[in-house]
Amino acid sequence: MDSGWAKFQASYAYVPADDKEIPLATGDFLVVAKPFESAEGWLVGRNNRTGQYGEFPGTYCQYIGDVNELPEIVPDVPPPRPPKNPQTKVTSGGHSLVKKCVIRPVLCINCESYVWGSKTEFFKCSECEVSCHLQCTHNLGKFTCEKKKHEEDDYYVHLVSSVEEWAVEDVMSWLAVTHFYTFAELFRDAEIDGSKLKSMNEASLSELGINDSSQQLSLLHAINELFTGSSPKREPSNFRDFQLAAQGSLGDHEYVVKTFNTLQWCDKCYKCLWGLYHQGLQCSVCGMCCHVMCQANCIPMCPKRRVKGSTDDDIEAPVFGQELATQFRPSSKPAPVCVMKCIEAIEQRGMNVDSIYLISSQGSNKYSLRLAFCQDPANVNMRDEEWNDPHCIATVLKMYFQELPTSLFTEEKYSTFIQIFKTNENDGFGNLLKEINSLPKEHKSVIEYLMKHLFKVSKHQDKNKMSSRSLAVVFASILLRPKPNELMKLALNHETQIRLLDLLITEGEWAKDLPAQSPPVVPPRPARLGSVCRAPSLESTGQDLTELKKAEWYWGEASKEAVNARMRDTEDGTFIVRDSKRFPGEYTLTLMKGGVIKLIRIMYKDGKYGFSEPLTFKSVIDLVSYYKDRSLAQYNPKLDVKLAHPLSRFEQEEGEVPPEKNDEYMTKMVGDLVDINKEFMGSSTEYEKLYKHYTDSSEEIADLQMILEAQRSVISMIEEQLRLHEHFQREASPEHRGLLRQNYELLKHRLNDAKLELGNSERELSNKTQDNRLADKRMNSLRPKIIELQRKKQQYMEVLMEQGVTQDEVQEIVNEGVYQVPDIDMSEENWLFGRLSRTEVEHLLSGCPDGTFMIRESINRPGDYAVSLSYDSKVRHIVVIKDRDRDRYGVNENFVVHPTLADLVIHYHHNSLQKHNRHLATKLVYPLRWVKSDLSQN
Repeated sequence: MDSGWAKFQASYAYVPADDKEIPLATGDFLVVAKPFESAEGWLVGRNNRTGQYGEFPGTYCQYIGDVNELPEIVPDVPPPRPPKNPQTKVTSGGHSLVKKCVIRPVLCINCESYVWGSKTEFFKCSECEVSCHLQCTHNLGKFTCEKKKHEEDDYYVHLVSSVEEWAVEDVMSWLAVTHFYTFAELFRDAEIDGSKLKSMNEASLSELGINDSSQQLSLLHAINELFTGSSPKREPSNFRDFQLAAQGSLGDHEYVVKTFNTLQWCDKCYKCLWGLYHQGLQCSVCGMCCHVMCQANCIPMCPKRRVKGSTDDDIEAPVFGQELATQFRPSSKPAPVCVMKCIEAIEQRGMNVDSIYLISSQGSNKYSLRLAFCQDPANVNMRDEEWNDPHCIATVLKMYFQELPTSLFTEEKYSTFIQIFKTNENDGFGNLLKEINSLPKEHKSVIEYLMKHLFKVSKHQDKNKMSSRSLAVVFASILLRPKPNELMKLALNHETQIRLLDLLITEGEWAKDLPAQSPPVVPPRPARLGSVCRAPSLESTGQDLTELKKAEWYWGEASKEAVNARMRDTEDGTFIVRDSKRFPGEYTLTLMKGGVIKLIRIMYKDGKYGFSEPLTFKSVIDLVSYYKDRSLAQYNPKLDVKLAHPLSRFEQEEGEVPPEKNDEYMTKMVGDLVDINKEFMGSSTEYEKLYKHYTDSSEEIADLQMILEAQRSVISMIEEQLRLHEHFQREASPEHRGLLRQNYELLKHRLNDAKLELGNSERELSNKTQDNRLADKRMNSLRPKIIELQRKKQQYMEVLMEQGVTQDEVQEIVNEGVYQVPDIDMSEENWLFGRLSRTEVEHLLSGCPDGTFMIRESINRPGDYAVSLSYDSKVRHIVVIKDRDRDRYGVNENFVVHPTLADLVIHYHHNSLQKHNRHLATKLVYPLRWVKSDLSQN
């Protein structure tokens, strides 16, 4: 062939590349836009069908003929094969752009979001030094290129060549630009730098106090993207076949900045929308979601109809994410309804709650409360059992301020507030107040209302551990935010923001002349059934506790589980009253309505009782008597039922303790209690083993299903390739058929292997699924049995105590013959230690087997304790919760039932901690001093 231009047709073949076989796109004529002497090497050309330029291996292209005249579409000077790291300059809008790799986040001048991620490429103008994403060059013409006249402020005092070399402050800046800055203080306290950030996982995030699974996943995806640039993708099918808009066009979408409560994925690049708030954009018409930098990057055109499913907060009049000016008028109320209700609820029952505002609520209750506010804020009942937890209410309040489109102190005033405070920190308070007065009236009113509340919270710091500085740490980045293109200032001004807000909380007008508030009078709780009861005077409580104890429907401190078990299958109107664990001195009415057990709080205030304010009943007896003949619908329209059928605690069910109280009966009852307890412990142990097996198998089944999906995809791909081979073998020239035939046979061999692997995986999945069904069936049969045994055990224990047996003696009876482990000395001196730091504890537990434990006294909270446990080659620390009113201990706030630390240790010596934390599949097996002595003897 002469040197010149020629026409080729691609042949189908496999080309070795990185020890993998990669198929070439084929089947179209290619006009080779390159002079050549032979068809070897790489040829640059154009696909006539798709119009795309690309490179093609000349070895696998079939020569068709010479081309005398080049088509107009072929460039006069064909581009060479691009180098791996191009350094060529690109001109756009007068800018001289150079492609670089980002190390620290830089601002894209076009979309005003940040470029970040290890080795992520971006353009930077060599003249004016503006930067932009690779896909954002289309709109640079509106930014005039001017030579840089002076150096910008350098926030960094050290140089780094990779993300692994980041200092703590660099990590803070990254958290700011990715909208994770709420976690800044946690990362700063743990001194998370670049090297530590790379090794973060679910366990390390939990140790920092980040326990929300959705937040964990979003943060881990962002870390993966930062270090590898290959975070997981989830390609949706909603917009796959839609026409694409031109580069730079918004595709007729009507974008709004959106805060999502669950993990969302970009419908353009298919990667996660990371962050805790304002994660990305959503079209209010079709529902498409995307990153800010993806909004004009050949996005699918808006179909002008709803395509993507709506979310929970897609309602007609949302509250969260709306400007303050649209929600209330300062002339009629000081703040929006949802803010007022949250603050009032916290001041009523959350002022003494440990770490209120610091600990974020886990679970879905916070999203339920958020949705209720969005639907009808005026009618939200803050005493609803679903969101009765003060931590849940505090978390929702923080979410509200975090999602405001304009922050409370406004982005425009951010630099002004910071500058005033930095310039004259001691005497600048008056200027700060002047700037607050110049804010929009809605913002000024809410600031005053919120600051007054935070000051009240700080006055209870001896109980809630929330000083004014602690509150400032929590709220600083939520209330004080810079403009989106200046987010890295959050890291630069971190300490300044905290001191500024701390000053406002403690020194503002709202902190003056607050009336001294004494805690509400709490009526004494009646003594436990069967124990000595000192009845208080009627004048002090407004209620005769002796009479209350005689009421058949009063069950004292009975557990919710025991009551629910007795209430099962009863008729509507059946009820009992028991002591409230959450609100000491108050009571809980348990009522059957419509086949569902309802829990209703009986409130107490100023000597009066009732379901809602104003409280009108002098005693609980009066309240019950009133509603025996009247429907509760006058309190709650959904509760159209009377208290018609009291469930007596004196009634005995079949198989329960007989009424005789002689010595023979007592001896038999003690023996029965021991037998019941042994059966209960055996069934519980079996259930725990089944549960662990079930959860492990469920994870394996999920993995197998993913493997099966991948194997089926491989088989489909190979079968498609075989069909293409058959087609091209018929049309290929004789000299190429041999090579194609070899590849065809290789593909058939691989197809057989893939089908064999698929069959094995399907059989394994079937076996594991069947095994899991059997485990689930056995668990379902054990569950009611365990509940029934627990109920009987509780009844026997209560009756014994009514006959004069002390609680310690009852516990001894229960423990006898059940908890004794002869090979391990569980004496208190083997596991109870004094005040030790975490470093000392981790040194002591280093090298100990899983399950080795100790209980130490807290250094920061004298009188409180913590369990330190060796598990999975790490030392875990668990706070011991103490109910000081009932003198009980526990490691879970819903299971504080152990009268002593020894009882707690014995319980978890035989019961796994996994029921409280799925990551702790272990027990308190070996006391530390016993392990040390045993090792020294051996």
